[in-house]
Amino acid sequence: MHMSSVDEAIRYIFLLGQSCEIYLSPGFRRENPLVYAAVTSFCRSFPGDESLPDIDIISGMLKRIPLDIITLLNSQIALTEQDVLPDPLEKHFVHKARSENVLVSRVHREDPFMYFNLFSESPEIRFDHESEHLQGMLILEALRQVSTATVHLAHNGLPLNGKIALLHYQADFFTYLSKKAPAVIRTYNTFSLCDGEKDKEGYVVGQIFQWGRLCVQTVLKGKSIRDEERFQQLNRFTEKVCMRNKVQFDEKISLFRNKAYHI
Repeated sequence: MHMSSVDEAIRYIFLLGQSCEIYLSPGFRRENPLVYAAVTSFCRSFPGDESLPDIDIISGMLKRIPLDIITLLNSQIALTEQDVLPDPLEKHFVHKARSENVLVSRVHREDPFMYFNLFSESPEIRFDHESEHLQGMLILEALRQVSTATVHLAHNGLPLNGKIALLHYQADFFTYLSKKAPAVIRTYNTFSLCDGEKDKEGYVVGQIFQWGRLCVQTVLKGKSIRDEERFQQLNRFTEKVCMRNKVQFDEKISLFRNKAYHI
């Protein structure tokens, strides 16, 4: 990937960590010694725990990163029609009650990413017409599942008895996904629960590739809740807020009806 500035290169180093490196051609080094000094100095003192840019910047950066085909050729992830799809991921990682409703495969890790294959059928999602392409609702459910799984599978991830409260879900569709070839999902995650933390906000960027091309990208933002007790505590608070809103709405409707009656 060609960088337009030192600042852009630094942002990608923050994003990708030790999985990337800076390359400057010998001619560029000679002609731009200050740039070379700035880049090499930063790389030597790379602060891996620095805060990442906001989600809009991150999602834009991730769109530019090509699929790591060479690495995936040595994995269980299916890339071509001749490859065998891996086994489905265990159902508890995607919060499903039945294994046949799991839409993503077992994971392959290459930091800072996780990779999965996408399955094209689920008994719980039925459409009233046939299509040569994967349909949007199935794709969105698959990316919700894979985002949930990523949060559980991450380093310092959410325990399996934890919950995720959805705060934001954005999807961009760039091209159709064929049913005839494997689709590869790549996820990038910022969720991490340290010891003692009960809940924490974060996001997962999910990308679907087919034939090496980015077809769909989603951003799922949510709050990870460590255990059932904490979830019920927050749920009770939410119910109180909802009931207060209901009472205020009912009072407003009653007022409007009375005014309409007198008119």
